[in-house]
Amino acid sequence: MYLDSHPDLLRPVLEERHESLRRQALLARLRREARVEASQRRRRRRAARRERRPRIAAPPPALAD
Repeated sequence: MYLDSHPDLLRPVLEERHESLRRQALLARLRREARVEASQRRRRRRAARRERRPRIAAPPPALAD
């Protein structure tokens, strides 16, 4: 039996494949977005930590003779 001569038998197979591809694409996008958000969070946290850290006072400029 050839599936070509029975498009109605082939349709569910194609739809299922399409669905799984769509699901994979969606998961990939979600993973990418999560990764981007995580890196932004890390960057913001690092910047906040840098702001909280007390600045080391620069030594007073040497007095010119």
